[in-house]
Amino acid sequence: MRRLLVLLFFCGALFASGALASPALAEDGVIRIGVLTDLSGSMAGAAGRGSIEAATMAAEDVRAATGLRVTIVTADYQSRGGLARHISRDWIRRQNIDMVADVPNAAIAARLRGLFHREGKILLTSTPRRPEAASVSCEGTALHWLYGRDTMTENLIRALVAEGKRRWFILGGENPHAAWLAASAKGMLRTFGAEIVGEAYLRRRMGGLRAIAAQIRKTEADIVLLSFERPEILHLLRRWPPPPDGRTPPLAFGSLPFSDLYDLKRVPMPPFYTLASFYWDQNDHTRAFAKRFAGRNRGMMPTAIHASVYSAVRHYLQAVDAAQGRTAAGAVLAQMRARPLRDSLFDGGHVRRDGVVIHRLNLLSSKKPEDRGGPFDLFRVVHSMPPEELVLPPQACPDAPPMMDIPDKPAHMGE
Repeated sequence: MRRLLVLLFFCGALFASGALASPALAEDGVIRIGVLTDLSGSMAGAAGRGSIEAATMAAEDVRAATGLRVTIVTADYQSRGGLARHISRDWIRRQNIDMVADVPNAAIAARLRGLFHREGKILLTSTPRRPEAASVSCEGTALHWLYGRDTMTENLIRALVAEGKRRWFILGGENPHAAWLAASAKGMLRTFGAEIVGEAYLRRRMGGLRAIAAQIRKTEADIVLLSFERPEILHLLRRWPPPPDGRTPPLAFGSLPFSDLYDLKRVPMPPFYTLASFYWDQNDHTRAFAKRFAGRNRGMMPTAIHASVYSAVRHYLQAVDAAQGRTAAGAVLAQMRARPLRDSLFDGGHVRRDGVVIHRLNLLSSKKPEDRGGPFDLFRVVHSMPPEELVLPPQACPDAPPMMDIPDKPAHMGE
């Protein structure tokens, strides 16, 4: 009797964890996708409802091309890691979700990675892989659609040096993280042969900004690198003192959600450069996608996170179709790594074995207010850099097999 009870307990535990559930095909022929996003916090504009619309658009496009049946469920994790984990566990164990997308918070996404790996489910995040995850990403089930801060900063510096920006001033904060960013940037600048003509560090309340701006002008710097977190960068863009002669060197920073900049469109900002994985006015394909997206998202143009959610969900569903409807993580991930991205947003990119999605980057420069053609026409594309021109994070899986170019069905972008 005791052996029977132990056996029943063991089988019950396996059933609860999903280990006895058949992973071969989508339940009832329906693929279930969860969009775990921020609907109420600081990333609501960059992700939020726009991420839900992007996932829905991708599902519609793949269904039109393949006939796959897809259900999308959504939840707001409210910037709380514990809640994100609770929702994910419920989706996996009770609602039989096949894949979860978005999670626009790198720390929370990192904490979810182990859960999805243990449960044999796929997690496609709109955040970069954290460096400490590199050693375990090769066998994991999480893929990361956007580059990390170091990659963005390094390629920003490299691109601007190539554009003739040789004299750099570093402006940073006094907290430990800002100091680490500045130290890292100085090493990158020396690597690319740039000259550091000055540096200054602002206190927490940004006191002394006007004096530092005057100091920067005296150095005749070509460009000012901002070594700050997102809130401080926005603060500086709002309050940068106008120079008395109307001339000031442009600012540069690695990445900022475009939704933040849309909110600043009426603020007289200094000129600046930034990098982006996606910009809505990049080419005819991105403009067509943006027009369609804006019609479903209160007129707002898509951010890089929205584009990454569309690309991730589309690529996942195409892989399920190539796997003949199987949703087992191993079969689908094999297809996702073998197939290049074909979505006209991250077109030509691919998934490395360590989970990093390799794609192009765009160097953008801000437009003057008088040169803008509308409220979202904020940038000029200076240079679009394909992956072979980028400095990329080291490959964590050196024995990864080469990518195969598998023929795909024609894209349906709804253009």
